[in-house]
Amino acid sequence: CSMDFEGTVSWRVKGCYGNKLVLEGTDYGREVSGEELFNDDVWKELFENSQETYATLDLGSGQLNRIYNVSNKDLNSAVAEGGMLYVSSALDNSVKAVDLDTGDERILREMDQYYYLYDRIGSKLRCESEDSEDTFSYLDVNTGELVHSSLVNKSLGWRLEFRAVVGSDVLVIYDYEATANG
Repeated sequence: CSMDFEGTVSWRVKGCYGNKLVLEGTDYGREVSGEELFNDDVWKELFENSQETYATLDLGSGQLNRIYNVSNKDLNSAVAEGGMLYVSSALDNSVKAVDLDTGDERILREMDQYYYLYDRIGSKLRCESEDSEDTFSYLDVNTGELVHSSLVNKSLGWRLEFRAVVGSDVLVIYDYEATANG
């Protein structure tokens, strides 16, 4: 299935469900040159005026369907899982759930600060705030309840290293032999 679509967005695979791929891309609103992308000052301005856009690609028909856009002026992150797109934005410090088939969106929770979304584990989104200091919080996608976990690795007290998430099963490194060497 071709990933060459008309337009200026360079698409990346974000996830999948059913017979569809979930795609993510940065839309600068125009064609940009490699020179612009590799010039830090120019790229920063381009990026801050761009949008992160999300779409589905039906593998049977090859039909691309844009679903959601979020401004890159503010921090944002997203997780695609099970026909839903979960989006966190520093614009309003909210986490939204977007149905990838209908485009319907709802606010899961309004936060007191921006939370970066990592992945979905069962019915929980693993996330982290700027002041979380090596720990994660978990946002329930059904209730909007946010709980903080104090789990860290046993040796040095650093964050757990997530290696794989499959449904509600998680493989993490929670300890290793190490000598603190500040």
